[in-house]
Amino acid sequence: MKSKFARSVSFGEHAMIVYDNDRERDHLAIQFLKSAIGRNDFIVVFEGNKTHFLTLVKKKRDLLAALKSRKMVLLNKKEILEMQDPAADFSTRLMELITLSKKSGHSLSFLGFIPPPTYNKVGLQHDIERILENCDFNPPPTILCIYRKEGLASLKLSDLLLIYNSHDFMLLNTEILRRSKAQ
Repeated sequence: MKSKFARSVSFGEHAMIVYDNDRERDHLAIQFLKSAIGRNDFIVVFEGNKTHFLTLVKKKRDLLAALKSRKMVLLNKKEILEMQDPAADFSTRLMELITLSKKSGHSLSFLGFIPPPTYNKVGLQHDIERILENCDFNPPPTILCIYRKEGLASLKLSDLLLIYNSHDFMLLNTEILRRSKAQ
């Protein structure tokens, strides 16, 4: 179910998936990335661990080819979060990547790895989610954010709802939760 969900996120959707362990996280990421490659999208991976990203990409020949051809780029989350104004710097860098995607004539897919240490910065994470939701791109980007279950379980309910409401829908175990677009 989760693999199918990761592959099925389509144009303009901003989805969230909750994973149990690192192996599942990597499998879901690969499914989403392979789907984006199949659509011939320009891919942005928002990941704070460059070593993890490179290890993941090297597992599949088509992912490595996309990286080498610059059809897939790493937006280093750790560097963004260490900047003086992380939300503004994220927005600036994302706009640069959107321009690059438009110039190349490809739709944009965005994969966000959201590890538990990020959850203590819920306000900043929500700002980043809102920037993604409101970015000016036609067609709208395809976005998948991957959250670890144990990290979400540690949040206050109000913070969890803030994250949930930043997404069109969420897959939790085998249940797909959709939010109303009227919010």
